[in-house]
Amino acid sequence: MKTQKKSLQVASVLLLSVSGFFSQYNCLAQNKKDDINPLVTASASINTRDLKSPTSNGSLVPQIITTPIQTSGCGGLTTLTDNRDKNVYKIVQTGTGTSTQCWMAQNLNYSTSGVGTPVVTGQGGEGIQKYCYGDILDNCNIYGGLYEWDEMLNGSVSCNGDAQNPACKTPAKGICREGWHIPSHYEWTLLEKSVGTDPDAFLYDILKIGYTGTDEGGNLKNTGTAIWMTPNTGATNASGFLALPGGYVGGGTYSNLGLNGYWWTASESLGSPWYRNLNYSSSLVNRRPGNKARGFSVRCVKD
Repeated sequence: MKTQKKSLQVASVLLLSVSGFFSQYNCLAQNKKDDINPLVTASASINTRDLKSPTSNGSLVPQIITTPIQTSGCGGLTTLTDNRDKNVYKIVQTGTGTSTQCWMAQNLNYSTSGVGTPVVTGQGGEGIQKYCYGDILDNCNIYGGLYEWDEMLNGSVSCNGDAQNPACKTPAKGICREGWHIPSHYEWTLLEKSVGTDPDAFLYDILKIGYTGTDEGGNLKNTGTAIWMTPNTGATNASGFLALPGGYVGGGTYSNLGLNGYWWTASESLGSPWYRNLNYSSSLVNRRPGNKARGFSVRCVKD
């Protein structure tokens, strides 16, 4: 009987000790939240309610509870910060498998010609200069800057890819931030093949000119008629590309805001650079060579 009674006393003491330990642990975990420096990675998130757990010697160590994070195909990110001026842009994945690309989902709005200073007399000056439609700064904040072709290349060499590798062997960085570049004519072609129902209409060549496809332009355009002019035909933004009608500038005259969007490529044919155009009354994509002196919008694509 004495042995049994002693065993019960020891068990009671152990039970109280364990209970006291976890009570002390809960108190410490609650009071030391300010000491926690959580680490968040692309493949894990942290549940702060479970950040600490006891080890065998009674010390507290971080405990990371991992849960899946949905990725966009752009390195798990949906925004891009331009570290040159801290502008933040939406980004979007297009295509699948070997056709996957990561694009800016907003027009570039970068210059070194003075913070918020629109260019009104051409882009031949020092640094990187942009036009703001109508010389109105707010238009750059909405539609991005407009850039002449040489200004956009910023010393990079024009280039194109091929049907197997649409990107240039040496991408034209142009005025894009590090890790991004000006898309080639064939990178635009790959985008067009990826976003609609008529991929065979978009050829890897420099011969087919004009409005092409079926619904690809509509799937690239932002929806509604608040920015695009009515009827904004076929606009679904199914691609997430959020194309806007920023118009263009040429010879000191601004034209087509709300009606058309124009985007440069890094490629040229017989001295004329290729560009893309989307129109408020069409769901197709217009591809053609243009005038280097005109100011068009710019999208960057990830290296």
